[in-house]
Amino acid sequence: MTEVQIWVALIGLGVCTSLSRSAALFLPERLQLPSWLVIGLRYAPMAALAAVIAPQFLAPAGELALGLDNPRWMAGLAGIFAWWLWRNLLAVLAAGTVVFFLAGWFL
Repeated sequence: MTEVQIWVALIGLGVCTSLSRSAALFLPERLQLPSWLVIGLRYAPMAALAAVIAPQFLAPAGELALGLDNPRWMAGLAGIFAWWLWRNLLAVLAAGTVVFFLAGWFL
């Protein structure tokens, strides 16, 4: 890609993102979003983040790797368990990091 094409793509992505994220703000007052849609939109960022991160944990080289040679899925599982147990982001980061380094070191 040329430099001009890269800039056009970045600006286009920025415009699309801005319009899609602010579309609800530009609706007239008489038009309201259904409550089920508003509730569903609360989970959209988390779902998008999971869709981006999950392949890095489960298939870092492009193939599913659930063996002991991939410490990433173990770290992710430890982070999920820490969130379930303590509901604390610092605990998630600490548990995931510790398990990742220990699994990578010992395995």
